[in-house]
Order: sequence, then C-alpha cells, then structure tokens
Amino acid sequence: PRRCRRVTLSLAAVVCCLAGAAFFAYLGRRLLDFWAFQHPRYNGHVYDPHEISSSGGTSQAVDTATQQWPERLRERLFNFCEHETSEFVIGLERDTDTIQVLSPKAEPSFSFTFASDDKALPRLSTGGYHYLGDMTFKFRRLGSTVAASSETLTCTSALRRGGTWLRKSNSTQSLYEDPARFAKSNPSLWTSPKCQETVQIYRWLEKVQTEAGQEQLQIKFALQNRGSHPIEIGHLAFSMPFNSFFTGRELPEVAAECSFVEPALLADFGYLQVTRAIGDGPVLLVLPLDSTDTSFEAWEALHDATPLGFTFEGHYQVVIHSKFEEEEREQIGAINEQRLMNNAPPRSVPGKAWNQATSRTLRPGDVAEYGIGLVTSPTVEMVEETLIRNHFPVAVGIPSFVIHQGMRGAKLRLRWLESSSLSLEEMVIEPADALIVARISTFTVEGVFNDEYRVAPMLAGRARITMVFSKLNLRRRLTVHYFVSQPVDKLINTFGNHSVAKAWLAAESGDPFHRAPSFHGYDWEDKKMVLEERRSYVSGLSDEAGWGANLAMAVKQLGATSCKLEVAMIQRFALETLENHLQNQTTYGVKASLLYYPQGKTTQAQRQFAPSYIDYCETHKSYWQTCWNEKRSEETWRAYNYPHPTVVYWVLYRLHRYAKDTFGLSGDWAHFLDQASQTYLSMWEHSRPGKQMATGQWGLMVGSIFECVLKDLRREAIRDPGLHWDQLANAVEEVTRIRVQKWLSHRFPFGSEMPWDNTGHEEILSWMHYFGFRHEADSTARAVTAYTTVQPHWAYGGCSRRWWDFFINGKTQFGNERVLHHYASGLNAIALLRHYQSFPANHKYLLRAGLAGAMGILTNINSDGSTSMGWHGDAKRLYRDAYSADWGIGFYGHWKSSAAYLTCHAEVGWECFYCHVIKVQNFKEKPPKAPRYPVGCRGAVEVIPEDAFRRRLYIDVVPLMISVEGGIIHRATVGPSAGVIELSFQPLPDAGGTRKDDVYMFLESPTFNHGTPISCAVVACGQGAAYSITERQSCRQGLFSLGNETIFIVDVFCRVQLTPL
Repeated sequence: PRRCRRVTLSLAAVVCCLAGAAFFAYLGRRLLDFWAFQHPRYNGHVYDPHEISSSGGTSQAVDTATQQWPERLRERLFNFCEHETSEFVIGLERDTDTIQVLSPKAEPSFSFTFASDDKALPRLSTGGYHYLGDMTFKFRRLGSTVAASSETLTCTSALRRGGTWLRKSNSTQSLYEDPARFAKSNPSLWTSPKCQETVQIYRWLEKVQTEAGQEQLQIKFALQNRGSHPIEIGHLAFSMPFNSFFTGRELPEVAAECSFVEPALLADFGYLQVTRAIGDGPVLLVLPLDSTDTSFEAWEALHDATPLGFTFEGHYQVVIHSKFEEEEREQIGAINEQRLMNNAPPRSVPGKAWNQATSRTLRPGDVAEYGIGLVTSPTVEMVEETLIRNHFPVAVGIPSFVIHQGMRGAKLRLRWLESSSLSLEEMVIEPADALIVARISTFTVEGVFNDEYRVAPMLAGRARITMVFSKLNLRRRLTVHYFVSQPVDKLINTFGNHSVAKAWLAAESGDPFHRAPSFHGYDWEDKKMVLEERRSYVSGLSDEAGWGANLAMAVKQLGATSCKLEVAMIQRFALETLENHLQNQTTYGVKASLLYYPQGKTTQAQRQFAPSYIDYCETHKSYWQTCWNEKRSEETWRAYNYPHPTVVYWVLYRLHRYAKDTFGLSGDWAHFLDQASQTYLSMWEHSRPGKQMATGQWGLMVGSIFECVLKDLRREAIRDPGLHWDQLANAVEEVTRIRVQKWLSHRFPFGSEMPWDNTGHEEILSWMHYFGFRHEADSTARAVTAYTTVQPHWAYGGCSRRWWDFFINGKTQFGNERVLHHYASGLNAIALLRHYQSFPANHKYLLRAGLAGAMGILTNINSDGSTSMGWHGDAKRLYRDAYSADWGIGFYGHWKSSAAYLTCHAEVGWECFYCHVIKVQNFKEKPPKAPRYPVGCRGAVEVIPEDAFRRRLYIDVVPLMISVEGGIIHRATVGPSAGVIELSFQPLPDAGGTRKDDVYMFLESPTFNHGTPISCAVVACGQGAAYSITERQSCRQGLFSLGNETIFIVDVFCRVQLTPL
C-alpha cells in the first residue's frame, strides 16, 4: 500500500505539473498576444517568421469540415438565429444582431464571414470586435473647421426572431478612435452620450427583387440628426470583417474556411470581391445600392480587438464619406511644404486619395440612407458578367491599367447591359492632360453593349477617368484608375543609369565586410545607398532585400534594355563578390549576410565604414532581424537565398552563350551554367528535410529560374553529349522530383512557405507544368486568383496580397499594412501567365490578371530611376516606400512575364496585349481546313511589340511562345490560317547598330488536345526569308497522357544567322 501511495502521488504530481505547464503556456500566449496588441507599431510581429515557417508545411492532407452551416446554426440555437435567401443561409447572433454566418447555398459548408465563436480566434476581452452589419462614422457641427466632436460609432440593429424582416430603431454604443484606448478599456467605458443624443441609428435587412429579376440580400442603414444643430458627416464606413484569420489554422483549414477580400474603389459603381482561399466559387460581391447615397471611396484598416500578426492582416472597412481624412492629408502636405521652404529634406507625404472625398450634411430631423447589396458570382472569371447582370457598367483595360507613353495599343472597353437603362453622359480625365481618350467603335454582343475607346498615355503619373452615367433620374459615377509611366524601355534604362551612378559600391571603397563590388539597395528619400541598415540582411547582400539590387540589374540585361557597362559590372559582382565571399565555392552554400556585428572584435575599418550600425548594435540586443553576429551571418540553411545567385549565374551564361561578342565578354559560358546548377543542388543539400529549418522542401521565391537552368542543361546535353550536362540535368531533375512529391502530398497549396503566404506558387506551378501535373497546376493557379484580382484600378488590379513586408524590409514601418505591388505581384504574375500560355482558350482571365501584376511592378520606379519596394496601401498614406529593398525580386517577375501577347477573341477578333496590331491586306492566306479560328482572326496581322524587353512573342491561337537571345523582335507578321509567321529582328540596343552575334530562337508550345508539332519551318526570319536558319534542335518533345487528357509539349531551339543571303 505504501508503494501504491507513492506511485499514486507521483502520478498525481506529474499530472499537476503537466496541467500547470499547459496553463502557464496558455497564459503566456494570451499575455504575449495582449502585449503585441498594445504595441501597434509591432502589431503582433514578435516572432521570427523563419522559426514558424514550417507550420504550414507540416500540415498533412486531412479531412476538412463538411458539416453544413444550417446544421451548425441549429446546434447554436442558444446564440444564433437562422434565415435564408435564395443565395445565402444567414446566421444572426442574438447578442449583437450582426451577420456572423453568411454561407452560400452553393457551398453550404463554407461561410464568408467571421463568426464570434470561431475556435481560432484568441479572445482578449468580451467586446471590441466588428462584424458584418457594424458601422463607424465621424461628424461635427456644420461650419466647424476641426472635428471638435469626432466619434467613431459601432452600430447594431436587430432582426425579429421569428424571421420577419423588420425596420427597427436601435440604441448604439460609441467608441473613440484610439487603438491604444480601444485595447485597454472596458467596453462600458466607451459610451459617449453626446453621440447618442445627436444621431439616431437605424439598421435593417431586406430581401429585394432587383431590376434583373433576382432576389438580393440588402443591408441598409439610416442616420437621423435628432440634435438642434446641423451636422456634417465627414467619415462613414461599413465594417467588412471577412474570414481571413489564418492564425492557429492548419493548411487544409485555411483552404476550407478562409477567404480574401479586395476592394474595387470605383465610386458609385465600386464593389468588394470576397474570394475563397482556394480560388473556387462562389465569389461574394458587395455592391453599393444605387437607391441610396452609397459610394465606395476608400478602404481603411479597421482597428478592432482581433490580434494582428504575420498570420492575420487585419479587418477593413469600406469608406463611404472620407472628407475628414482628406483634410488630415492636406495638413500633412502643408507641413512638408514648410519643410521644403526651410531647406529641410522632404519626407514622404500622403498621395492623393483614390476618389473625390465627400461628406453629408444633415439638418435637424434629416435622415441619410445608405446600403449595400450581397450577391454571388459562380467563379472569379464570371465576376464582371455578374456585375453586368446587376446593372453595373464594367471597364476593361487593354492591356491593363498600367500603360506607358508612346503606346499605340492601349484601349478602354466599357460594357453594360443594354436593357439596364444606363447611358454614358460625361467623361472627365484628371489631370486633364494625362490621357487622350477617343471612341473607336461600339457594338452589342448577346445583349451587352460595348463602347470601345483608344487611350493615348501622355503625362506620367496617376490618372483618373470619371464617367458619369445616367439611369432614370439618377446620376452615378464610375471611376477607373490608370498609371502612366515614361516609355517603358526608357524607364528601365533610367533605373539602370541610376543604379550605376548612385547604387554601385566600388571595389575601391575598401568595404571591410567584403561587399564590394556590388549593387546595393537605395533610399530615395535620403538619396544614399542603404549600407548600414540595422536589419543585417537588408545591407548584407542576401535575403530578398539584400539581393534585390543585383538581381534586378542582372535580368535587365536580357533584352532591349541591356547595357555593355552594366553587364561588365554584374560580371564583376559575380566573380569577385559572389564567388569569393557570399558563396562557398566548395559546398556552394550561400551565406545569410555579409554584414554582421563583430561583438567586441570590431576593427577600426568596420567602425569607420558602418558607424551607425556598430553604434546601434553596441547598445541594443541582437534581435531575429537586427545585429546578427558573424556565426549567424554565415548560416547557409535559408533555401530562399539560393534562387537569386542562380539568376545572376544563369543571366551571365545566356549573355556569354548568345551575346558574347556584342558585349565584349571574356569568360566561359559553361562556368556560369555549372555555377547555376551547383547552386540549386547546394540549396537542397543545405536545406532538405533533416537539415536546420528544412526550407528547401517548399516553393521558393524566384524558384522558377531553376526550370530555366534545367531546360538549358538539356539543350546543352543535346548540343554536346560528351560533356557532363546530361548528368547535371539528371541530378537537378532528381532533386526536383523529390520536392514535387512533397508538394503533391499536400492538399493545398502544395507546399508554400506558410499556409497564409503566396510567394512559393510561382515555382510550384512552373514544376507542375514541367512534369505534366495539370490538375495540380490548375489548383495552384486558382489559389493565386483568390488574392490577385482583375479590376479597373492600377494599384489593386493584379496586386497579390502582402501585408507584413514593410515591417520586414521597409523604411517606413507601421506594423501590418497592405503593400501595393510588392514583389509578390511580379512573382504571381509568372504563375498566372504560365498557366494561361498552356491553356489560353480556357484562361483568358489569367492573362489580364497576370499582366496587371507584372506591369504593376514598374509603378515602383521613380522618375529619377530610383525604386521602391512597394506603395503604402493605407488610405492615409498612398506613397512609395523610400527603400528599394526587395523590388528586384518583383522585377524578375516582370522580366519573366514580359512579352507581346497576341490573342484571338471571338467577339472582337485580334487583340494585342503590350503590342500594337495592324491588319495586313496583301498576305497570302490559305483558307483554313477547319473553322479553328473565329472569323475575325482568320486574316493576317502585323504585330509590333510594346513591352520593355521585346524578346518574346506569344500567339495564343497556335499556341506558341517565341523567345530570342542575341537580338530583339522588331515586328512579326502572323498568318495562322496559312501556318506562317514572319519575324523581323534587330540587334541588341547596346550593339551600336552592328550585328556581332546571331539571333537564337526558342520555340515552346504546350498545347491541350489539339495542335501540330511546331518546328522552325513555320518561322520565316525577316521579310522574304532574308535570313537563314542554320541550326535546329529539339530538347523536349512528345505526348504526355494524364488520364483521359493528352498534352503535347514541344521545345525547339533554332539559330538564326543574321547574315543576308
């Protein structure tokens, strides 16, 4: 018995210890969340993302929730009441009378909204959370110059329990807009009686039969001035807390339960698009009601109590009136003007608001009514058609809403339902001289009216077109937002000139950290290189921010923007800095940083070269970002550091192989191809499973370069079978197959770095296509469309979702903030366009989304050639960050996607994206054997590329991608019915007009269920076959069967001799 008691007591002690440990771990996590929330500067960024990066990858395929929401609601009768419309199941929480379940009947196990009992939500208090149906507003007495009575209100209204839709008055709580107080105070302390005395809030829900004959769920609000003085409502916003809370969720849970919301800030015809994380439909659209005063002017962060972090961007609110914010913006601008007058350096100032700011005046007793409608689109591709069906006009920009001076192929197409009673009355361009818009045609297709305009870009910068439509007695505005750049080749050359003059650290600088010679990041605000950033990697030539400058200058050299001096500088960086210091030439491991803190061993040279860095590190503890010691800087486990040197090596291989004489290069092309291959194999050796962090098993940023390396290894093996290229190619492919199998073991999204991240899809989709996994490639592309939309706004269209990168790499840091056109836009454009190129007939939507992202990267280039990592997306900022940082990663995406895209559209015939198309009259066309092409696409056309590099031409009716090295494509004549494509080449611009190298062509044609093998015979080089094809080889050709589907892939290499016959 004594022994039993001892065993029992021991077991009890163990259980108590375990319970205590679990309790204190839970308490510690809650305290950490609470601390993070009280420090809005950090907003939850208290963890090293490298330490948590594997949390997404370890998620194995598990069964996701399949229980339908009506069943869940019935289980929650103590808290929810259930209602239905023709499209939705609605769950209203009885305590707040807000919509907490909005489940589409087409997918009843999914809900767009964020329920209060979500198990993933760590609660800090019982209040302070916003739900669909809440609103905020600020007002002041009319005539005041400052918001003397500025309150933010959280408003609710009730729906009678029996299911009767009832307009009902409601008492409200008022909150001060102070995030710190908001977090610390008890909700009972937030009440402001003055608000309640002045404004009465009403809210009600309606099921309405629209003009289109469809039932629509509408949420309506009314504000009544019950005070004795007129008031001005200068800020009014509706809370839009959809479920993008990824914290605590495994990868399959993110796919099953989460979604992304993106605003289209187009004034009266704006909308919100809420897309499930997997990219599948149905897609929720939130529309302003034209029967009310509702206009979508701005998009603001919503500071509720939900803890922010890497795994949660934060909730947002759509702003209906924004005059007070515009006044704050003007005050900041005036302060900056004063700084300039005092000869002080200017600071970044808020950009102009997206739309004209408005307010609403209410006399005593007046009522202002607002409202939104909720509808669904079957898929992301059908969003525009759904808007048209709901009597909204739709604006389509060709090629996108980022255009450049000198373009002749830019068009704007307005589409609306002919029966909708809409008519375009007025078009206002701001600034007036930014664009010239001229109508070229009108036509109707299946009841949809098309109004087409030619757009001539004139003035560089942001431009807005406001179109005023009349509908019965209403006048409604549609705004579309363009960005106009300098001529794109000039813009990129300006960037190159700036980098050479201002961002090159010469070998003679004597840098004691061995970073010279190299290009470095630049601070355009302080007009200097970023050499002493306390975040060691930013100034250490590694990680994305450290690599950005050299990566951008490398890919710039492949095409129309190449420069002999810049090529020589990149080669010096590779041979003297990369190979000698940044990369170990025995193991090929890539260091984490060349900048480090010596910790008590600081030399005089180091202190003189980086005084602010050394001084900071001497007085601050090392953090996961800052003041790395030498041991940390020499770590080689981070797989994401390996694609960037691979790009530099591969670019130098291509230049030495195909343009050696043009640039006067000395060196062996084989050395650089070997270096690129060994770097990839070393990545796997240093970061495969079993190694520290094991990051090599996930999709990598810029990882699509590895496919380029493998293809060139196969080409070289065919040219010279006696060398070791085939052996290297087999090794690269073997490693890749292991990585791909890991991705295929996951349900979604096939092995990205984190379940909420989106930078690995570019490499993942590239390899899925290479190995023929069409279904998985399609799923990956659809996942990208969840956070990359198509809309008539240059800043949001094509902009892949990022929110923590200013904290990681930026100069201006405000915690979580939306980054507009961060490098994710450029990288995800690769995935979208690659998938489109393989299946153009089914995925024309991807062409527009991909090009919007690829071109959005160029908006980050300033007029002097300096660059920014992205635009600050907060509505009170809207300016470029001062650091160039990781912009080069996105520029790689632009380079890889840059091409002239010739498409055939059944309704409009030939359309060219980033090219100008001219119909050719006198061209010998054979009648087609089968009606393969629409009538409008059977004639021949001449194509003049208008993209930056002019080295690729894609023709979707074949389909065929033509790429060239050693020259650029001047023009092409395409006659698909005759099976003939005529090409005209020009030498690279830096060649001084003298042809020193031949042009090499690469023809790739992945097709689906149709097509003839493509060979060089279909390409005649120059007018009248003025040049001869002297070499022709195929490195990959054959039929691949995938179940019942057959995909024919061909990759042909041709050498075009530029000596006249």
